[in-house]
Amino acid sequence: LKQAYITMLDTIMKLKVQEYEQVIQLKDSELKYMHMQLKPHFFLNALSTINSMSYQNKNEEIREFVQVFSENIRYMFKVGLHTVPLAEEAEHVEKYLKMQRILYGESFYFYFDIPEKVKEYPVPQMLLHTFIENIFKHVMNVNSFVTIFLQCSLEEHGGEMMLKNVLQNSGKYFPEEVLREINGSEEGGTEQKGIGLIHTKKILSIMYGREDLLLLENEKPEGTKITIWIPHELYERRLMNEPADRG
Repeated sequence: LKQAYITMLDTIMKLKVQEYEQVIQLKDSELKYMHMQLKPHFFLNALSTINSMSYQNKNEEIREFVQVFSENIRYMFKVGLHTVPLAEEAEHVEKYLKMQRILYGESFYFYFDIPEKVKEYPVPQMLLHTFIENIFKHVMNVNSFVTIFLQCSLEEHGGEMMLKNVLQNSGKYFPEEVLREINGSEEGGTEQKGIGLIHTKKILSIMYGREDLLLLENEKPEGTKITIWIPHELYERRLMNEPADRG
């Protein structure tokens, strides 16, 4: 009876491990699918920009744009990355901003406040890029001036210390339906107006198992504020620890 009991426990534990491995593989597939949809979005926008500049005979600008664009592509298509150090993501965003400087000149100003102690904090790859790209897609105009400010800090949220990223920009407001969906009071219907925002919310949910990590706000007299909370614990670790947590 003792041996049968031990064998039964061993079988149960193996089945539990297999079950959690399957859950992790499913979440990993969902995550890769979300990233696959974000990356072509940026890629096609850049190709459209190059095509537009070619009709204006901006050959020198095209060469400079392609050089910076190639650096962005190398970062975007690194294999197997879910998270990168915050400093690496910020460096990638600055290269993206160099691309936009070629197009918009002095029509925008940006400043990043990233303390040394959080530079190695792991963040989802393409996280900041998605929000910055959204600003240029919906707010930027060569006839206006837009300010972009990013501040990162360690603060408590939901009972634990997290990386808090606050991204603010002047210019247009978020549509109310986008605010309702991203902030959790409405579902469906706005993907065409903010596919990058929708996918980023899903990526955060998949990776960290929480729905309270993203908040969009409109500010007065103009502009928007985006707050993104990043837990340190990845979804794989959380899932694998669940059996022990349950006792």
